[in-house]
Amino acid sequence: NEYKSYLRMVEKLHFLDYGDGSRLLTRTKNKMYKNLAALCLAFLGTFTAYQGVSMISGSVLLSDSKDITYIPIMTIYIALIISSLLFTGFVISRLGTKWSLVICQIPYAIYISTFYYPHLGFVIPAALLLGLSAGPLWTAKCKYLCHLAERYALLYKCDLHHMYSIFFGIYFSIFFSTNFWGNLIYFGLYNIEASKNDLPKTKDEALCGMNFSHDNNLLKEEKEEIWSQSTTYNLISSYLSCAILGMILLVVYVESLPGDIEGTSIINNLTKTPKHIYKSGYTLLILPLTLWSGIEQGYFMTVVTESFLVCWYGYYKHSFMVMAFSITSCFSALFFGVMRRKVPLPMIFMIGGVLNLTALILLFLLDLKSESGIYMTYLCCCLWGMATGIWQPQIGALYAQLYPEDQIAAFSSYRLFESVGFVLTTGLWYNEGIATSSLSYFIIAIVTTSVVFYVVLILLRWKRKDSTSMDDGTVFVNYS
Repeated sequence: NEYKSYLRMVEKLHFLDYGDGSRLLTRTKNKMYKNLAALCLAFLGTFTAYQGVSMISGSVLLSDSKDITYIPIMTIYIALIISSLLFTGFVISRLGTKWSLVICQIPYAIYISTFYYPHLGFVIPAALLLGLSAGPLWTAKCKYLCHLAERYALLYKCDLHHMYSIFFGIYFSIFFSTNFWGNLIYFGLYNIEASKNDLPKTKDEALCGMNFSHDNNLLKEEKEEIWSQSTTYNLISSYLSCAILGMILLVVYVESLPGDIEGTSIINNLTKTPKHIYKSGYTLLILPLTLWSGIEQGYFMTVVTESFLVCWYGYYKHSFMVMAFSITSCFSALFFGVMRRKVPLPMIFMIGGVLNLTALILLFLLDLKSESGIYMTYLCCCLWGMATGIWQPQIGALYAQLYPEDQIAAFSSYRLFESVGFVLTTGLWYNEGIATSSLSYFIIAIVTTSVVFYVVLILLRWKRKDSTSMDDGTVFVNYS
């Protein structure tokens, strides 16, 4: 009965061409692959540009020798929280999934363009617009991935839960490479200047690593005068071209989902996500994991990057370390997406937690002055990348499994709480006076609590012998 109910839901979308013969099956499969490839490559282009600009923003956004990099970042994520809570359902219901993807990528190009003249008066409004569009963009992307996974599961009579994990894993295996390509562009255009000028200002281990804090002002000094105007223009032009190419791919190659434009009232759409959070027990139960997904991103992007990579090794070597993080994230996302067929989800989450804890312990033990220090730093980046390749794809797939009939509100709440986690970490970090070690103890407590809480949740559900649950705590659709 559950499968028949789900099948009727998919039929209402008119998303599957019905007919007989292998020719129709092949044509439908090829369309599905084309849509998936176009979606992944479009996000690859846009977020290669966004990640690249985020990386260089600290070098071009200087005001009276103060580091103000965090201002646009915090603006983006605070606006993302607001859009996820209020506007996402309204935008997608009015524009549809495809055109939500297209239109909501335009603010990314606008934001990148402001760095031709990087003044806060231009950057902050663009960051606000980007954050407001990011909620609908990410929710529409998740919804589109879910439809592709559902389509594949119906065509080949596969387990829908495994298809969610595989499709999210494929997407993120390409998406995580944005850091690699962004740094590759940065390295290619900045190579000559970096080899001469991009050296850390200090070799005092007491001021880097776990002892780092914003009070020492080392990064602020190091950022001065390492960027020429021509280099900045070349980088921004390269990144802007990637973003525009991403939008073109969406317009030309990604097909619309017929029937996904709703005529519900504005009030109903604006209150869809708050109602979902209030009424759904699952959302609150997996809240720690969702928060952790944002916290671990913020910790690596800000704390690890500034305390270890840039402070000790400089921007030049930092680029290679971030590329190592990106590569391991890609392989991890794809590997665990496929392994979801054989490995229960709690076990995958526990592996992610162990990887994060191992990386944190190694960072505490890291001796930057030793000959093996650089190799240990690379190892920590790779371990954190492997964990990141678990959290985002698998948590996204988990939300798809738990809320198959309310995906827009579910993914909006996912982005909301993930953004809250990122803002929490970033806000604490840029509070001058807090040391890396203090924040790292907080991170250890959070990741341990998140994994333990999820495991306890699964044990409680298993004890109740819920007839609609699997051994990994997800809703099961029987295809037999």
